[in-house]
Amino acid sequence: MKKLNNFILSICFISLVGCGGGSSNHSIETSNNIPNDNSNQNNIENDKEQEDTKEYKFSDFFEVIGNEYTYSVLRLKFNPNIISNVRLTFKEKPNDSSPWFSYDSWKSEYNQYRISFDKAGDYVVTINFYDVKTQKYLTKDISINIKDSNLISTSMLKEDLVLDDTSKPYALQSGISIPYNVKLTVNPGVTINGNNKGINVEGILELNGTKEKPVYLSDSGISPVGNRSSNATIKINHAVLIGTNPYASIGGRIAGTLDLLDSKLYDFDSEIYLWFPAGPINIKRNYFHKAGGIHWESSNYLINIQNNKFEDWTTQSAIYANTAVNISGNTFIKPQRNDRYAIYFRGFYMPTGSELMVTNNYWGTLDEDAIKSMIMDRNSTVESSGYVIYKPYLTIPDSETPQ
Repeated sequence: MKKLNNFILSICFISLVGCGGGSSNHSIETSNNIPNDNSNQNNIENDKEQEDTKEYKFSDFFEVIGNEYTYSVLRLKFNPNIISNVRLTFKEKPNDSSPWFSYDSWKSEYNQYRISFDKAGDYVVTINFYDVKTQKYLTKDISINIKDSNLISTSMLKEDLVLDDTSKPYALQSGISIPYNVKLTVNPGVTINGNNKGINVEGILELNGTKEKPVYLSDSGISPVGNRSSNATIKINHAVLIGTNPYASIGGRIAGTLDLLDSKLYDFDSEIYLWFPAGPINIKRNYFHKAGGIHWESSNYLINIQNNKFEDWTTQSAIYANTAVNISGNTFIKPQRNDRYAIYFRGFYMPTGSELMVTNNYWGTLDEDAIKSMIMDRNSTVESSGYVIYKPYLTIPDSETPQ
């Protein structure tokens, strides 16, 4: 993430000529929005005059609802048919506050352009932008009142903790460590803004969302870390994880288990690294978009990867397999890059000539050459111990898999 300490960020949508910093499938053809007949010219001039006096709100530009709190991340609405070439500056802000803008080109479009506030109070942001409809560069002041979040400053939990306040988000002031025999429970409907701080789990972490009230966790990372004689337990149900790896690898990692069910995961580029699981792994009915793939070294326990949708994964493979695993009912939508694989069968701990059964998955195509191009096994490299068996495959996505 690139934070601009002078609090100025020039944001250029990549589809415009001369802008850089990423890629987009959207294009802005301003000339196509201009009527050519003279009969409409007066209407355009009238629209321009009206736009000059229009009062804008913060929510006209940013996804604000529910995010008017410290350490929340507000995302710029992605609508290239309305505005482009955005420039932001802070005109007014509370004393001692250090708000920031960021631009991350590798993130999905809705998440590339972001703003966050570290102090409660009133802010006025000056936004310069090109209005596609009126074909004018406009400058507007937009105001927002930021309220305090539930601030979590405890770095080491001493006893079980339940987060259950859904009236406003929680915000991490520092990383949280959950020691052995201690449990952190996050109840349905709770929002946690990670503020780029991590959650280290030696004990138990449960995100207990429901379909109607998911748990939201953004800009953080969950890692099994601690004494190597301990096994971490991480259970995630009906959660939305943005910029948050649910099982990241950092120093001091330990074995553990992961139940990741019915969740949506976006915008992180590190692997979900299971290492040597301490028990069964269940990863089912999740949607992964621009997220890191799943990787483990070896396992004496069953690993179930079922009915997930993988789209635009950010690591070399969506699934990097070293041992036998249950991979079925999944949907793989291959990224544009040619060096990305749905399945990489390394099979490091398996004898040469082993077979990895990956049947009954949907590959986003019925072209078998295209399917083979999404698989890395001994047909492609001698570094692999064996072969991926992908037939029979699904001709349409499984009904239990996110669409």
